[in-house]
Amino acid sequence: MRVLRALLGGCVGVVAMVVVLATLTSTPPTAPAIHSIVTHNLKEELEGKMACDRQLLERLGLMEEGEEPEGDGEEVDGQRQRKTEVGGPILYPHHTWDNLSTPVIASAVWSSEVGQMEGLVGMVQGVLPNLTLVIYTLDLTTSELQQVEETCNSTSTPCLTLPFDFSPFPAHVRDPRLKAFRPIIVQELLVRAGAVLWLDSGVRLAGSSNEGLVGAEGWGDLALRGGGVLTWPLSSSASLPSAALTHPNMFAFFKTKKQLYDFQLMGDAGTVLVYNTPGVHHHLMLPWVSCALTHNCISPIGAQDTGCRFDKKPLFRYSGCHHYDASAFNVALGVMFSYDTRPYLAPTSPFTRTTAPTTSNTNSGDAEEMEEETEGEDVADDERRLTGRGVSLDRVREGRGRVRTGIKREIENGDSSTHPKLSRDKQEVSQVNETKLDTRRQTDKLEWKRETRQH
Repeated sequence: MRVLRALLGGCVGVVAMVVVLATLTSTPPTAPAIHSIVTHNLKEELEGKMACDRQLLERLGLMEEGEEPEGDGEEVDGQRQRKTEVGGPILYPHHTWDNLSTPVIASAVWSSEVGQMEGLVGMVQGVLPNLTLVIYTLDLTTSELQQVEETCNSTSTPCLTLPFDFSPFPAHVRDPRLKAFRPIIVQELLVRAGAVLWLDSGVRLAGSSNEGLVGAEGWGDLALRGGGVLTWPLSSSASLPSAALTHPNMFAFFKTKKQLYDFQLMGDAGTVLVYNTPGVHHHLMLPWVSCALTHNCISPIGAQDTGCRFDKKPLFRYSGCHHYDASAFNVALGVMFSYDTRPYLAPTSPFTRTTAPTTSNTNSGDAEEMEEETEGEDVADDERRLTGRGVSLDRVREGRGRVRTGIKREIENGDSSTHPKLSRDKQEVSQVNETKLDTRRQTDKLEWKRETRQH
């Protein structure tokens, strides 16, 4: 009897769902349609199908050989013309925009990262002053956009700002956690400039400007010798394999297996140099962008970036922490280079990172004094080293000024994590101020007691 009641209840539920769907739609759904509604997302993820719009890929200049770009507009017309000239997709050294360096330096900025961008602009001016810097703005307010444009226009480095248009892309591209916009921007600039050095807004050089300048001169040659890609290990302490930082369901979208990434050290997608070679176009950018445009690929069901367990043994066990577009980037690199990191991954990273600025009550005058004291001892040595390499003294000092401005803003906003001495000095200043305040309170209390006794 109970079994019969359960079956009857299930039938009633199915009939009720069909009636509701028939009411909400113009035509009654069939049984296969209902089944599709329930299982579509799960089936798509289990089968690992890239469900991105083919026209979006073509709009970004991603196409297999023999395909023609569709649509209208100046950008598409330029792609079609150059495709005819070179007999395929627009690949390095061809590009659609003139008056840009090769490579261009690219970054993107959200509202919370406006302060960090000033420091990045200063670093670029001091280390790679002859490269064009392209800053994509992501949903900034009018005042924030004006601030970024002023920073861009005030530098001697060629610099321009471009708004990123989210409207053609799926809604999840707007989610800052996923960073799905990053491979899209890189692909746009590969078509426009031929090569891109992507640096997140919080990226800084870990060593001196001189060391960075020497290293940067050889990055392009290393990338081209390695197949068109150069990236660096994650600058955080968690140097883990890609398998530990990638949700297991992502691998199916790339037609590969998780165990092949158990010993592939993850590269940093926030510091990467890419040339638009045929291999990069077909085996890196096409799958990376396709995954970024497919929600279940870049963010599989159950994926998260919190609650990480980096202490799991062995280290290649999934940590519970997914790196979204960076995970897709490394999975695509694994397939492209047959799971060998040597062609594209540098041994060490010259970069470090600042954190997003937060509100702080630190006195800006104290921050400026601490900054000047920290810099004063090494200014002369740095100037001698850089001018010895043929860099003009005015450019060196101008670049240093931009860096100091960025650091000052980070300190004012409470971010001195990448400047240990400044952080220590801030604590000492805070302790001194607190001591002075306590002394003043005790003095006021004694004076009040005297006045009370006199009365």
